[in-house]
Order: sequence, then structure tokens, then C-alpha cells
Amino acid sequence: MSVTDTSYLPQVCNTGIVRGADRVLGFSFAVDGVPYDLTGTVPLITITTRAGAVVASFSVAGGGLAVLGSVLVWSVTAAQSAGFAVGSYNYRVILRIGDELRPYVYGSYKVVVR
Repeated sequence: MSVTDTSYLPQVCNTGIVRGADRVLGFSFAVDGVPYDLTGTVPLITITTRAGAVVASFSVAGGGLAVLGSVLVWSVTAAQSAGFAVGSYNYRVILRIGDELRPYVYGSYKVVVR
């Protein structure tokens, strides 16, 4: 499966977390200025090392993601973030819409200590 709409470009959003802390982020998307209803999509977020090894993944079925109409809510618990090594990673938000995988957001994900 691949992205077939070549006119679409995902957004860059750099973010991160304090190691051992909770963090909740919300993402919403608009098409021609209208909020896009995410109901029926299958979202996935992965955090990877710079070399591409998966550090963590989040899904609705596996936990950490919830779809609330036009908002995708990503929750990382303190217990999960305590397991992350301090450093810089990459992350990406992908939505499966039917048979199509569509990247919506990507960026850096920094893990820091207080």
C-alpha cells in the first residue's frame, strides 16, 4: 500500500517528552479548511531511532491513541516514557483510510530529563 495522492504533503511538527512524565497531544486535520472526520480511519504512531529502529508504537487497538471525531489524541504515560532513553528520535503519524496509508505528521521527538 502506498500514498496515491501526490499533491498531499504531510506536516512537520517537532515535539518531545520529559522522561518519566505523562504527555497528551492532539492532532486535527482540515481539508479545504473543513475539519476532517477521522472516524473509520486506523491511526498509527511510531517513534523510531534515527537509524529507523522502532522504539515504540501507538494504536487505537494497542493503546495510546483515541479518535474523537476530527481529533486524534496521542497519550504517552509516565511508565512508557520512563523506558525511553534520553535522546533524539523521529516519529510519524500515519492514517489508514481504506487500503491507503497516508502520512499526516512527522518530525523529531526529543526525550529529555528535568
